[in-house]
Amino acid sequence: MSDIYHSHNFYEFVIIIEGSCTQIINDKKFIFNKDTLLLLRPDDCHSVLSQTDDVCLISISVEANEFESFAGNFNLKIPLYNEKKQPIIFETENVYRNISMLCTDNIENCNEYDCKLIL
Repeated sequence: MSDIYHSHNFYEFVIIIEGSCTQIINDKKFIFNKDTLLLLRPDDCHSVLSQTDDVCLISISVEANEFESFAGNFNLKIPLYNEKKQPIIFETENVYRNISMLCTDNIENCNEYDCKLIL
């Protein structure tokens, strides 16, 4: 997890599985705890200020044109920046653990559940 303040030209999904971390995103400080899903859009500036020893996360990067094409095909609206450039944050309520258990119990369906997690 980089402490260098940077941006990129792709979408990045970050799911905090355990622990917590503090990040600066678009010049504002946020604390993310277990079960938070964060969507960083192209050109969101961010860096990690600190993290707990037990932090565990999944980060998925998707090229902007691929994500926007997918969103367009499903008529999904990607939230545009407001004047405060707030990041997009969701509380996942154990979705990762629930899907992981389903994958373990139904290994033949694992790809389907993994896709649902990403969506």
